[in-house]
Amino acid sequence: ATSAYPGTSRIVCSAICPKILYDFRFIGPSDCQKQVWVNHPNLPENPTCEIAKELFPNGAGSMLCFGVKGGREGGAAFINSLKLSSNLANVGDSRTLVLHPASTTHSRLDDDAMKASGTSPDLIRVSVGIESIKDIINDFKTGLKAVEKATS
Repeated sequence: ATSAYPGTSRIVCSAICPKILYDFRFIGPSDCQKQVWVNHPNLPENPTCEIAKELFPNGAGSMLCFGVKGGREGGAAFINSLKLSSNLANVGDSRTLVLHPASTTHSRLDDDAMKASGTSPDLIRVSVGIESIKDIINDFKTGLKAVEKATS
């Protein structure tokens, strides 16, 4: 997919992606308990981190994935509560886009088939836009609160 706004992916990668990775991983102890995992090629725990650093010295892109507690129910609650981020399957836009495959593109698959396809019921895919990082984080905090409410 290509960006509707040429040049924005370079801006997002160099300016926003490292910051959202840091902020998202350290969003706060109570909120982090609602996250199961976070994945991006630049994270040290990612098995492709060294390759990503070599291939993409300015950052490996503005997309990241994370999982929330509660599987399908938690993921749907997260997505449905967001106000700033758009629930769309495309990537590379100037807006922050989110997708919960288990309730959209992979909704007809059971959990085993979903895992075999390389995704999981708890996965949230994020394509980071150029909005204020504080606004994105606040939007995600709202989503994490909805996860807690839906799964408790």
